[in-house]
Amino acid sequence: MRITRSERPVALFALLLAITLQAVIIYRYNHIFTDPGPSYWAVFLHHFSVSGYDPITYSVVTDWTAKYNVFRHPLLAFFVAPLYAFNLALSALTGVNCVQYVVALFWIVATVYAFLFFYRIVLAILTGSDGSRFKVQSATRVQGSEGPSDGSNTFSTAPQAPLRSTRRGAFAAKRRKNCAQALLNCATGALLTAPQAQALLLSSLLFSFGHVLLAGMAPDHFILSMMMLLLLLLVSLEKLQQQRPFTIAEAIIFFIIIAGITLSNGVKVFICVLLVNWFTLSPTRNKRSSNEVETQTARVSTPLLNGRGRGVGLVFLSLLFASALLWTVARVEYKHLVLPQEKITHAKKAAEKKRKAEAAARRKAEAERTFQMQIAQAEAAADTALLAQAKHRLDSVRTAKPKARRNPYGRPIAKSGFMRWTDVTTPRGSAIVENLFGESIQLHADHALGDVLRHRPVIVAYRSPVQYVVEALLALLFLAGIWCGRRSRLLWLALSWAAFDMLLHLGLGFGLNEVYIMSCHWIFVIPLALAYLLRAVRGKWLSIALAALTLYLYIWNLSIIFQVMT
Repeated sequence: MRITRSERPVALFALLLAITLQAVIIYRYNHIFTDPGPSYWAVFLHHFSVSGYDPITYSVVTDWTAKYNVFRHPLLAFFVAPLYAFNLALSALTGVNCVQYVVALFWIVATVYAFLFFYRIVLAILTGSDGSRFKVQSATRVQGSEGPSDGSNTFSTAPQAPLRSTRRGAFAAKRRKNCAQALLNCATGALLTAPQAQALLLSSLLFSFGHVLLAGMAPDHFILSMMMLLLLLLVSLEKLQQQRPFTIAEAIIFFIIIAGITLSNGVKVFICVLLVNWFTLSPTRNKRSSNEVETQTARVSTPLLNGRGRGVGLVFLSLLFASALLWTVARVEYKHLVLPQEKITHAKKAAEKKRKAEAAARRKAEAERTFQMQIAQAEAAADTALLAQAKHRLDSVRTAKPKARRNPYGRPIAKSGFMRWTDVTTPRGSAIVENLFGESIQLHADHALGDVLRHRPVIVAYRSPVQYVVEALLALLFLAGIWCGRRSRLLWLALSWAAFDMLLHLGLGFGLNEVYIMSCHWIFVIPLALAYLLRAVRGKWLSIALAALTLYLYIWNLSIIFQVMT
């Protein structure tokens, strides 16, 4: 967790970006949320609108309750409980609700460390220390620095043969010009192809994606999940490098924290720990002899994990036990903390619904009496036009139906349990183009930062074909990066996480109507694959193209965010 001297410029860039994002959202809602009153949840819910992200964290930090869905976020309310205590103390000192500032402080730290974790991962890839099973070209050789093929030194200072005075000046000028050009090319190439610069470029690319920026700004749990997933990926990289398996304690700690924030991400902990232990505990999966592997395993891990079958099996059983424990905690939490509040809320909603129904019935009865009186008057006056109009209005009142509410959800597989969040009717092709690889990376100018539960359509198209060209280019680079890193265990580990998310969102349709807000759970695999492409392709032109793409995404996404939020 310590930031080294060489990482300080990277951390400074991430810090400035995180502070900017939090400053935007504080500026937008500070005048409302510093004094929300006793009905603070209604105030947060009514005013906060950022692409479907929930202000639940603001509510929990203002007045602690288990307000998150405990079956999807079992321990998240307990993880943010210290923020509630901190906000309570600040509010007592200042007299206002400091929830935005308290949450912003924690979110800034999470954003900075997520940036740093990803930077360390891609730096290891670019320097060839990620455990890939193929030879890596040196990243230090850049254009302009190769020198002649015969081994001579271009910049040699050895004495030259005497030249005629008439040619000496021209030759020296030409030589100085060539040297300056070579040094310029060398410096430019080194700047663009140095592993540290490329790692910073790819990390910046990740945080230029639209909903990574919004996750670092909105008070929802996604940036926390991303930080922990990247930490797990970084630890997995170190395990693969050192041929060390996850211990039972490490596996359970990661599972409790990551699944406690978002339960579905607990599956990724299963995948990660089991694959890493399979690779590190298998003598046939590395270049070392069986005796050497067994000696090192016994030295660096618990004896219980000696042997692939035993090590993977014991960790798997331990994670199953942790899953059962976490589910039990969620059930107890629901029974004692959530259910009593739900009963009160349901009673209030039922009473409010009954009051509205009675008021609507009274209005309908009064309207019927009014039109019946008009009918009687028209019949008495023998006014056929007024009689027909009054009868038509009376029929309209009697046959009127309640206005149908807009339903942004598709048809679920089932209407109970977890299956009620699925979707089998939303078109997958449009969702992939416009939402999964569209809105997640490039925000739409139409219905900008809109919420599908309010007014935003599920599918929104871009105004210009330029955005589709950028999307296609990034997809092609992503596929090329997968091919270049096809021998890397780390890449396939990350891709297995993304595959699980695709099964969840595209297969079952979980959250498909707003799939972009969950992009932090998987979208880091795109720049991760690009790291393998950068490592395989020599030259600076790919780095220049990625730098231009990153700059474009920052300009496009931040301009939309600033336009809507300020």
